[in-house]
Amino acid sequence: MAYSLSSDTDLLSVEQQLMLLGIDESTYNDLRASVRESLGKGSLTPLLDIRIDIGGNKVLEMPCKLQFVPDNFGNHKLMVYPVINQLRNSTGLGQVSFNQLKKGEILILTNAPFDREFIQLDRETNNFLRIKEKDLKIEEKIASYEKVRDIQLGTEQKARIVAGKPVELHIGEETVTVGLDLKSPGMFKELKGDMESWKRRKEIEYDIAHPEYLGPVHTEKNRWEFLIAQKQAQGISTSHNLNPFENKESVHQQKTKTKSAIRI
Repeated sequence: MAYSLSSDTDLLSVEQQLMLLGIDESTYNDLRASVRESLGKGSLTPLLDIRIDIGGNKVLEMPCKLQFVPDNFGNHKLMVYPVINQLRNSTGLGQVSFNQLKKGEILILTNAPFDREFIQLDRETNNFLRIKEKDLKIEEKIASYEKVRDIQLGTEQKARIVAGKPVELHIGEETVTVGLDLKSPGMFKELKGDMESWKRRKEIEYDIAHPEYLGPVHTEKNRWEFLIAQKQAQGISTSHNLNPFENKESVHQQKTKTKSAIRI
């Protein structure tokens, strides 16, 4: 079950939230580059193995993904998505809608009048990514995209994006598909190619052909469970090889780096 390390009534800084997971500045710099980049951009991180000292010579180890999610006031809450072995329908949706989520679609839940949220499944952790419509500020994202691309989307195209559906665009000689993606930076994504390319990408991401796995083992070579199984099958110890805080730089290189605060 996903949970937040900050609340509306007890707002914590980015650094404070990471510290709750045992990630101080030194540990943060030792994280894989792909994890640091994802955290900095607000996208969903690759799988990593969090180790937290809970006292009494005990360490809690938890494979999970992290993501800083914005709210309506510009704050960023660190969401933790632990790996869940079995996918369960905890959304309250019917089977048809639940199957749509399993296929990679984004749906809208209406909790109350003026209280709607977008929901998307992360197949690797079997968690549901959620964000309230007011926090997503999708109209601003569309306007920003139009400005960057120097285009004007039609009313129907905007309505599809607001409804969580992808839209195929032809910009000059280029074909792209754009839409919401709660895993991506800004939760908005542009993919080169047509709608079929978008669908194929989703099928790869969610590994529909192999539901017995937690996620797309064919496309993410650094997948936590896949690497564990692979190393064990080869008779290789996993105690050190799969450390998610792997530091590939020398101690000298680390010491000559300029320390900087974690920014989002």
